Amino acid sequence: MAALTGTSPSAARAGAARPAVVALVYKTATHDARVLREAETLAAAGYDVTLVALWRPGLPREERRGEARILRVPFEPLDDRIVRVLATLASPGRWRRRRGADPRPATSAPRALRPPDDGAPASARHAVGRAFRRVTRPLRWTLVHRAWYRAVRRELPAAAAWHAHDLLTLPLAARFARERGGRLVYDSHELFLESGRMARSRGPARWALRRLEARLIRQADAVVTVNEGIAAELLRRYALAPPPLVVMNCPPRWHPEAGEEPPPSDRLRQALDIPPGRRILLYQGGFSEHRGLEQIAEALLAPELAHAAAVYLGYGPLRARLVALAAEPRFAGRLHVLDAVPPDELLDWTASADVSLIPLQHSTLNHWLNSPNKLFESLAAGVPVVASRFPVIERIVRECGAGELLDDPTDPAELAAAAARILALSPDAFAALRRRCRRAALERLNWETEGGRLVELYRRLAPLP
Repeated sequence: MAALTGTSPSAARAGAARPAVVALVYKTATHDARVLREAETLAAAGYDVTLVALWRPGLPREERRGEARILRVPFEPLDDRIVRVLATLASPGRWRRRRGADPRPATSAPRALRPPDDGAPASARHAVGRAFRRVTRPLRWTLVHRAWYRAVRRELPAAAAWHAHDLLTLPLAARFARERGGRLVYDSHELFLESGRMARSRGPARWALRRLEARLIRQADAVVTVNEGIAAELLRRYALAPPPLVVMNCPPRWHPEAGEEPPPSDRLRQALDIPPGRRILLYQGGFSEHRGLEQIAEALLAPELAHAAAVYLGYGPLRARLVALAAEPRFAGRLHVLDAVPPDELLDWTASADVSLIPLQHSTLNHWLNSPNKLFESLAAGVPVVASRFPVIERIVRECGAGELLDDPTDPAELAAAAARILALSPDAFAALRRRCRRAALERLNWETEGGRLVELYRRLAPLP
């Protein structure tokens, strides 16, 4: 991944102590572009950066990204182990095997993306885990934070700043800042309490987490977030002073030497053997609920898209069901699923699409205020978008003249019509649309601009020698 250009700080400041920054993320730090970019950018600016993440089998315990160090710590909360044992005992397959019956009866591929009740151990584990965590969530948070603290405390240096990626790591970063000194930075990637299952929760867990965020966010020396909509909501909820700093999830300028003409790429067509002349619609990102994945499949069946193919590029819990959906005869081989590619390679794949589809669903306040990474990635690659008419998304698409907006992203017919309008443009008009996307990314919506804001913040909080 490209870091900000310039002289190596280790060469420029030979012999000078570099202020240490410890960033914490409750993920494996393999595909999260924001987390990796921030670590690399701060390291390139002169900070001694350690990114602490979760270790999983098959991943290196330690590696370097640019001048940043990634340290992965083995950690499995006690309640996850309890869930695994309970799920094994509760699995219908376990009892069918004891009776000598077929443990995995054949099931047809699901037409929609609702989880099938197929009696598999994984399904039992999911159901048991969901029930167990719902009942024990307030206690679970306390146990998780204490267990992770014990797992990482011996491996961390003293730091001039502790950078918490999302609410999951804020208690840990705040504790280290209190015990070891250093500034506290809260990087709110989303409205955590308004996202996913947490947005639908109305129990004691939500109340406890709201109080936790309210208390710790005011202890932070700086709050960073991803767009002006979420910044305004955090400001409204917690009366922050100063207000959150917006650092958008834009990729670095991609092939700036090419100017506004996007570099040619045919990665998707070659990888999937898509016939020449067939236009390509791309969804890239997480395979999870409320992203419009089912609407994309249904839209592909519209007559106006009969000569197009659609590709899901990413990873997530719905992958197996997307593969089953793509295999259905009604799609005639025009629906494809590809695993996520390394962040450094992503834009080369994105650029090989004709249209980027972002039919985000209005399922939560977090989605309503979202500014998806894939929006900025599409602009950088020169690919026009069809996106939901949500406040932040609409402002960006309109200002850039980057494509079409959906009034009802739940409607496959509207999605199909919007994509078809872009595909129906004359070659000259389509080329001009792609140049507008590239221009917006090269001039302002890029990581060189956004990452510079983060570096300026850190130079105030932890000045360089």
